[in-house]
Amino acid sequence: LYHYGEGADPAECGGTGFNPGGGPVTLTGKKMLPVLVGEGVPAPVGAKGMAESLEICSYLAAHAEGGSVIAPATGRPDVDDWRARFKEVSTPLTRPRITKVPGVYDWTDPQDEAYARWKYSTKFGFDYDAAVAMTPDLLPKASKLLAQLEGLLRGQDEDGVPCLNQWGFSMDDVMLLPDLRMISCVKG
Repeated sequence: LYHYGEGADPAECGGTGFNPGGGPVTLTGKKMLPVLVGEGVPAPVGAKGMAESLEICSYLAAHAEGGSVIAPATGRPDVDDWRARFKEVSTPLTRPRITKVPGVYDWTDPQDEAYARWKYSTKFGFDYDAAVAMTPDLLPKASKLLAQLEGLLRGQDEDGVPCLNQWGFSMDDVMLLPDLRMISCVKG
């Protein structure tokens, strides 16, 4: 776990959220998740783990048992377009809710939620109250976009699970999964 430490106050830590007294658990030198740590996991100089989700996915795919391979991303414009449109709707739905998902260790410390709220409201101008107020308008839009996703599914993997490409599971699917997982924190 990498977070800014007990007693941190984002407003008094130069806006970084790092507590000079308690300090972060330094894995990468930046406040970011996920981080893959373990014996044999390559890491940049000065880091104790591999950050960046797609790098982790690529590393794990390259080391999968039984020769499993994940096909590379195709760069399909229709998928990219869908993801961009979905992000416009899903971000205001998920950002106010993701820190409230029960049982997620990343948010057990109230200071972690406070830092996230501070970061997105001050650095990115995200208005949490306005986003929550938009929920009744956004839910039907999200449902419509999710229904449109079905038309983008062109194949199945070896277990019969729908996926984006005719030849099966690929990095396109890997990049789509977090979008779908995030929206699961929204009721409705």
